[in-house]
Amino acid sequence: TRRKEEMERLQLLGSSLIGARTLSGAAEAIVAKLAELFAGGANLTINSVDYSAGNLNGFPAEAFSSADGIRLVLFGREPSPEVRSALASLVQLALDRARVSEEQARMEVVQKGEAMRNTVLNALAHNFRTPLTSIKAAASTLRSDSPVSTDERGELVTIIDEEADRLHRLIRNSLDLVRIEAHRSNPRNEEVDLGALASKVASDLRRYFGRRTLVVDLQPDLAIVRADKFLMEQMLTQVLDNAWKYSAPNARVWIAARGGKGEILLTVHNEGSQIPVPERELIFGKFYRGAALEQVVQGTGLGLSIARTIAEAHGGRLWVEEGPRGPAFCFSMRCPK
Repeated sequence: TRRKEEMERLQLLGSSLIGARTLSGAAEAIVAKLAELFAGGANLTINSVDYSAGNLNGFPAEAFSSADGIRLVLFGREPSPEVRSALASLVQLALDRARVSEEQARMEVVQKGEAMRNTVLNALAHNFRTPLTSIKAAASTLRSDSPVSTDERGELVTIIDEEADRLHRLIRNSLDLVRIEAHRSNPRNEEVDLGALASKVASDLRRYFGRRTLVVDLQPDLAIVRADKFLMEQMLTQVLDNAWKYSAPNARVWIAARGGKGEILLTVHNEGSQIPVPERELIFGKFYRGAALEQVVQGTGLGLSIARTIAEAHGGRLWVEEGPRGPAFCFSMRCPK
């Protein structure tokens, strides 16, 4: 009867240790369950770090010790040799599993950091192209032999000045990479007004729309979210930039935001050809460009991939669906109720 009870307790112990994901968590679970199932108290030493539970005033009985610095002592009734052997195997297995899980978690953090850093670098490189192209075009026009009116010259100089300022902001923002790397590239947790941010992005990109009409429809008093403001701005810029590039010259482009039930939904849609269903996931892959307009619209195929990576890093979603007049890109994110 005693052996049967011991085996049942060993089974309960093994089941309770399966979910441990860190070495300290496994050690704490081990001593707590041992104190409950086998003795009045338990002490586990791992590399000179002690973990204890229960009443340690009773008679100490060493359950086992190993060459790698693990020692388990039970306080109370001394376990049988069979139980000591089984305990040694169970505890060693639980600690080994926890070590592996902890290492995997560390590797995931490193990989996430590397992915985020690459995403930001891609976003910055992608955004550098537009102002550089505008500056180059304006400068070439000013240097050409073709006559340029005073008004046109002033407009070209203004473009160069504004685009130079935009480049300056991008370079300044790129210094955030140092901060991001220092925090393993995890997004900064700060208060962000998505409505105000969407208005800013729309204002910054409006000059590139040409004859297109930009409609901004933002619900007032949207809830504040916790996010990295710089990265969220990059995400919105990529999506809105994609929307106007793939719309007709006289089309309308909308950016809208709504909130409710603890969630904010931001939508960017344009008048243009719908995206075929088979391509709606492909367009979020790196370097993929829509088959129908690949030769017509200039681009690198990185914008939407960058945007989705940033959205998912904040616990949000970014997808495309069929809108009333063309494709609609939707971003949703949880926010305080």
